[in-house]
Amino acid sequence: MLAGIYTHTSGHIVAAPMAHYMAKNMSRFLYSHSSCWLPVHGIEKLTKDEKMVMTFRNIGDSQKCFHASMHYAYRPQKMEDMCFYEYYSKIEFTSKTKATEEDREHLEFTENHPCANSEVAVYRSQICVPVFPWNWIGSTKAFATSMWQPVLITDPNYKMREEYAFKFMLLFLPFRNNLDLLQDGSYQLKFVTEEKNRKFSAEMLEIVDNIQMVYNSLEASIPENTLTAEIDQREAEDFWKTRRMTKSTKMPWQT
Repeated sequence: MLAGIYTHTSGHIVAAPMAHYMAKNMSRFLYSHSSCWLPVHGIEKLTKDEKMVMTFRNIGDSQKCFHASMHYAYRPQKMEDMCFYEYYSKIEFTSKTKATEEDREHLEFTENHPCANSEVAVYRSQICVPVFPWNWIGSTKAFATSMWQPVLITDPNYKMREEYAFKFMLLFLPFRNNLDLLQDGSYQLKFVTEEKNRKFSAEMLEIVDNIQMVYNSLEASIPENTLTAEIDQREAEDFWKTRRMTKSTKMPWQT
């Protein structure tokens, strides 16, 4: 087996610059942008005050519950106007001691942050791309009307539309708590109002459009070829044996 591998790869030639690049980066490919994880499930549950999985952190002489989404919920006042998606693309988090030693500009979280006394927010040296599960935000294919037209509670898709509007605004609308995302008790009404106020950029709309395209692609199927379905798919040997037995033999696709 090893001899076969050596024989197969002996003709592969890699130039010295490429060999150096691959050895240095462990790959011949590199992303043009850095990425960061967007804790969408955590911010969803935190905003709705639902049960969520947290970690324990030793803060001083006590343990406190912590989740990465708290970095946004209790973000510095100076970053009040940043939406969830933008915030994680521009901001990273480090200890107050390290930020001071590196002489980096840093901002403190609000007092409700469990790590307010030990961690701070700093601007990234390079903007990154926030990453989250594409299927976290649902599909709009089942909706009879556009999301820009809110429907009544009697509509069969009312709950799905409310959930979609809620998650959309979690990503792209600055907020502090659940009330900031509601208008007259409805997420849809708030969603439409903010769209009319031009709070959602073309880039934001493009992101959700791309997600919807994934849904559409997965749900699409190639229609059956009726001609192929009607063809006699006998083995070639059987077909020619049958043909020799009769002088007038029609091709399988002939009627």
